[in-house]
Amino acid sequence: MTGQNQFNAVHWPITLTQGAHRVEIHLLPLADDRHLLVALAGEEQRPERIKGQGPFPDPAVATGVARRILESLLSDGYERARGELWKLDAWRHRRAVLDERARTPLRTEFHPDDVLD
Repeated sequence: MTGQNQFNAVHWPITLTQGAHRVEIHLLPLADDRHLLVALAGEEQRPERIKGQGPFPDPAVATGVARRILESLLSDGYERARGELWKLDAWRHRRAVLDERARTPLRTEFHPDDVLD
């Protein structure tokens, strides 16, 4: 099965393997219906790399991005696998993102001096 049809009943997280290499893709909720995509990769019990993407404005956008990543990995020879080893690591990354956002105030005012010399 190829294309969108193979993802109609996707349940997150998704685990993929290629030999000893493992990838887990998690879609985690934030606030206001926004979601964060967290991809973890490695070969041992702990992930060697963690990559977060988002926040996405709604679950449909996050799911679309995650599906494109899945399609790419499957076309590169990865296969679906069972189990999730790194769920806590994904949620820990989510917490770090939320903590960082809380420490960084959002500026919503425009100041011409910010862009003009």
